[in-house]
Amino acid sequence: FRLDGDGRILDCKGGTHGDLLLPPEAMVGRRIQRIPGCAAGTIFRRAIERVRETNAQVSIAYWLHVAGKDSYYEARLLPVLEDQIIVIVRNNTERKLAVDEIARQRTFLRQVIDLNPNIIFAKDRQGRFTLANQATANAYGTTVENLMGRTDADFNSDAGQVEHFRRDDLEVMDSLRDKLVPEDRLTDATGRVRWLQTIKRPIISADGTASQVLGVATDITQRKLAEENLRRRNTQ
Repeated sequence: FRLDGDGRILDCKGGTHGDLLLPPEAMVGRRIQRIPGCAAGTIFRRAIERVRETNAQVSIAYWLHVAGKDSYYEARLLPVLEDQIIVIVRNNTERKLAVDEIARQRTFLRQVIDLNPNIIFAKDRQGRFTLANQATANAYGTTVENLMGRTDADFNSDAGQVEHFRRDDLEVMDSLRDKLVPEDRLTDATGRVRWLQTIKRPIISADGTASQVLGVATDITQRKLAEENLRRRNTQ
């Protein structure tokens, strides 16, 4: 679109029938902020005012209900000579829907791992958490967000346990083989020692190396306590 300083359309080129509320020839002479007749009109009006105030490019995003469906757009408004504005509009619907679908899938996967009672995590070669579920955060008395980029040493005061975890992680990444750890001790946020049975797997990149390890740990504390009680009774 080519507009005058008040937003009146002087010319309109390109686009498709599905993107325009009116034929191009019917839009000439109308103010662009009045054609949508919805929130998009207000967005255009404010953008035109900003362009006039700053004499600089302004970018906006808006949506329209066109041809029975919602369509999403991005527009750039550029000031030009003679108090005119050029508006370049791009239909962004496919990308917007794809981004929304990715966000939906991420939310779903987050719900899946957070509902899992097992401790699920991924770490890089420096031992920093790159993934963690709610059970992992609960064990360390923190939040999932707070775990990201930090290490076991930031939450676990037992240096021996931390070093043991790190050796196992590096072994899995270096060997590119799974490792089952039948019994691991973890000191949780309350200072209580919990027993875990952990499977660790390398996350292999396209180049055949592994820079991260995935771990899934099942809490076997109750089983360990039961076994210890049984041993004491047998000894008696």
